[in-house]
Amino acid sequence: MRAGRVRRWSRCTAFVLWLVPTVEKFPRRHKFLLGDRLPATALDVIERLVGADIHTRSPTASGGGELRDPNAYGVWIRGDSMLPAHQPAMVAIVSPGCLVRDGDEVYAHLVSGERLVRVVHPVTGGFVLEPYNPAYTVRWVKKTEVEALHIIVYSRRRES
Repeated sequence: MRAGRVRRWSRCTAFVLWLVPTVEKFPRRHKFLLGDRLPATALDVIERLVGADIHTRSPTASGGGELRDPNAYGVWIRGDSMLPAHQPAMVAIVSPGCLVRDGDEVYAHLVSGERLVRVVHPVTGGFVLEPYNPAYTVRWVKKTEVEALHIIVYSRRRES
């Protein structure tokens, strides 16, 4: 049964990695209508598969490619602040069940509504959010400004 879960997970991930660049090639009038809906729906399917298959396990990622967090979800990378590790139109899987540690790559959802992918450094009273791309500035945010701070447990670079 475990092999079936991994196979489903791999096929869904491959589909999303194919879908995102394909949607980017749509004509402009279709891209704005379907450009967000199709990838978001595909990521929702992955989220539901993870929840259905692994709902009783501990919130960690094992080396076997199996995610063990029933609340894991996908994030579609849009900007270039985390180049070269995370490229635009990439998909990253985020786990709210993992403990955030210094130097982890995280998805940060701020109270203001802003959403960032950064390297986190916990400091007294808040967090330093550091991009890989030097064109972007390092940010310090108070703990009260952070709605969610979840670790990126899996991502895949786009093939050139």
